[in-house]
Amino acid sequence: MTEQELSQYRAIKNEIDDLCARIKRLEETGVQMVSDRVRGSSKHFPYIQKYFYITGVDPEEDGRRKKLIQELQKKRNKKLDELLEIESNIHDYIYKIPDSEVRQIFTFRYIDGYSQEEIGSKLHMDRSGISKRITKYLERQQTKIKPNINGLIGRSMPS
Repeated sequence: MTEQELSQYRAIKNEIDDLCARIKRLEETGVQMVSDRVRGSSKHFPYIQKYFYITGVDPEEDGRRKKLIQELQKKRNKKLDELLEIESNIHDYIYKIPDSEVRQIFTFRYIDGYSQEEIGSKLHMDRSGISKRITKYLERQQTKIKPNINGLIGRSMPS
């Protein structure tokens, strides 16, 4: 897993929080009331022209608002599903780290979203030490994942 993949968790979580805030604002503001004047006449002869003032909700505006809320809710739900998948993968990755201190650093950094300075103060370490441990661990993991090309030379590839 790369640092970029690990960082996606916090980014998606922030995106979901933003979508929730947008939905809440739209729901709280409600539909704007509109007023207009319509022309009519009296019920009986002689039919005298009259003007009436009406106030109500613009159905087109209300429909657009409701549609926008539904679209934002769909996006939020999709992002929630994506977040749960990423969160599960990250938790699996982090909890498989054998070194307890490195595991704590990764948890604080990528799940809780702490800065390296905050992690350093929690673990009584220097910020640069936090950065070095993250980089060193990720580099070690990447070298384990890369296939050994030299071992493949001279072998026939399966078809």
